[in-house]
Amino acid sequence: MDERPEPVAKTPPAAWASSLSGLLGGLGLLIAWRLAWFFLAWHLSGLHPSLDSFVAHREELEAWTREQPLDSWLAFLALYTLICALYLDGTATLVVVAGALYGPLPGLAACTLGSSLGALAAFLFSRRFLRTWVQTHFKKTLAATEAGLKKDGDAWLLSARLIPMVSFAGVNLAMGLSSMKPGRFLLISTLGLLPCNAAYVWAGMHLARIPIHNPADLLSPQLWALLCGVGLLPLLATLVRRLHRSLKEPG
Repeated sequence: MDERPEPVAKTPPAAWASSLSGLLGGLGLLIAWRLAWFFLAWHLSGLHPSLDSFVAHREELEAWTREQPLDSWLAFLALYTLICALYLDGTATLVVVAGALYGPLPGLAACTLGSSLGALAAFLFSRRFLRTWVQTHFKKTLAATEAGLKKDGDAWLLSARLIPMVSFAGVNLAMGLSSMKPGRFLLISTLGLLPCNAAYVWAGMHLARIPIHNPADLLSPQLWALLCGVGLLPLLATLVRRLHRSLKEPG
């Protein structure tokens, strides 16, 4: 009876090689996106998101918004989503500008949708390309995220979104390594980002009602009240976690 040699099983690629290729691909895309952003900022020369820039170009931006409301809103949404996905400077300023240019509902919709989509993009990018890199460079954030999710579940992510001091980018990257489904991450992030975005949009509406010659004109009693309200968000986050724990406890 003829004995045929058994087929030799193909050796799967080494784990380190797969991780390296994913890391290089992810870093390549990040570098390309950042270069595109820096080119855009240089090309527009002066429209970098800051209060100084907004004060200087306020009349032009308001005229553009009046003449092309949908185009300007979509352009703002695309810019804000990109900035949130890459965690570039200017996010808080742009929320204020959105309130000044678009008013309460359109401004809040643009900022909440943009920040949520940007967070989701970073979440998916981390899960697909940056697992090894995040485990190496975000050890503390990753450990805090894992412990928080284990202890409080979804309430931890919701409370993290309510606290402005918690790293937006760090949470996005760490959550990408969790078992949470993207749709659930998007929903919870949207709910958690609403209060802070609403506060800054309200500040932008106040900005639009007064003549501003320099950013110092914004330091009004209303703005100080707003900042105090934002400062209370961590207390709200604590209450969310405590309520979630009380509901989980038997009896």
